[in-house]
Amino acid sequence: MSKIFRMAKEGSAMTMTDKGEILEEIGRLVDVQLNGNSENCFLYAEIEENMGEAYILEDGGDRMIFHVADMEIFWAAMALWELEQKRSRWQAMRYSMADGKFTAEFDYPEDLDQEEFSGDRAMRVLREYAGNRAMDNTLEIEKFRRLYGYDI
Repeated sequence: MSKIFRMAKEGSAMTMTDKGEILEEIGRLVDVQLNGNSENCFLYAEIEENMGEAYILEDGGDRMIFHVADMEIFWAAMALWELEQKRSRWQAMRYSMADGKFTAEFDYPEDLDQEEFSGDRAMRVLREYAGNRAMDNTLEIEKFRRLYGYDI
């Protein structure tokens, strides 16, 4: 369990105050979720007050494997978002990993079409990142089926 998730679960104050440390923790958590296959992956997260979403594309060669990010990754993104002053908070993060390094880019509310639903925007960004490779959501469908007993 990550430090961030443990602190959130226990209700204690957030003690990771270094953005770089949190960004590195996000990369570690993504690597854990993808069982060490995080090379050339992409994380897209949107955060707002008390809500958000995060998705990962895993490099599957000729296809990109779609994952809903684990809650620990979401909590880490939320912790990063909360470090910013309210008036200067980003709304979306694009986080990619390649050659053992990460790159994080941030979109601010004024940069995004607020008429577009965040879920639609996330899928558009993920499709753009995937390019001409198919997005395979088989794993998420199977996970949903196991958890809830029916298909999405």
